[in-house]
Amino acid sequence: QQWTTDIALGRLLQERGKAEEARSVFQHAWSTMERVRAGLRHERLLEAFEKSSERQLVARHLEGTT
Repeated sequence: QQWTTDIALGRLLQERGKAEEARSVFQHAWSTMERVRAGLRHERLLEAFEKSSERQLVARHLEGTT
């Protein structure tokens, strides 16, 4: 999954003090997740996807709460 790589890179950049670059990478992860989410038709899959720990992590980074 592309977003898994983006999350790892975003965390690394954040640890190295490159907050703006990290935010850009997390935004890319979020965009990828949104494209996948848009294609989900089954309600249970959609709910599980929205509650996933990776999605929540990216959301927190974009909100600036981590």
